[in-house]
Amino acid sequence: MADFTTVDAGGRRVAVRTDLEVPMRDGVTLVADAYSDVADTPRPALVALSPYGKDLQALALTMPPQRRPSPMWDGCIEAGDIARVVGEG
Repeated sequence: MADFTTVDAGGRRVAVRTDLEVPMRDGVTLVADAYSDVADTPRPALVALSPYGKDLQALALTMPPQRRPSPMWDGCIEAGDIARVVGEG
């Protein structure tokens, strides 16, 4: 398994693997980030695609909770709450 860093996401430890290269059958290589529990166990994958930069998804782990609506960030991300999804396996 690839090396990872850990992030404290609201009291839950999340393993973050960045810039993983994913080869496509047409020869294009996509670059992805993967978020998981720190335990090295098999688990299903949830894939979120976006035409925007993949770093936008990581804001969910680093931004403190904001009142809604917030002038800083409204929490809109493609894959939803990473810490919650990781916590549910």
